[in-house]
Amino acid sequence: MYTFRTPTIDEGPTGNTRLDQFYTLPRGITILKVNGKYREERYPLSSDVKNAEIAYVGGHVYTVTNSEAADLTAAGYGDYLTEIN
Repeated sequence: MYTFRTPTIDEGPTGNTRLDQFYTLPRGITILKVNGKYREERYPLSSDVKNAEIAYVGGHVYTVTNSEAADLTAAGYGDYLTEIN
């Protein structure tokens, strides 16, 4: 078994002050499996999540099977997997 932590991107406020240039927070990226292929969605629609074979909503940690971990690794998401005992 593995845990899968969705990828993130650092985003900051959209202002013009000096603080806005330096202040960022990690924002989760949603990973959807559609027709056997993975894709990233920054702002998925609820229908996208509902219609996906598998949906990993950004900002969450999921427990995945060895088979799903192998599929995620093959799709380039191996760095976001951690093996659990």
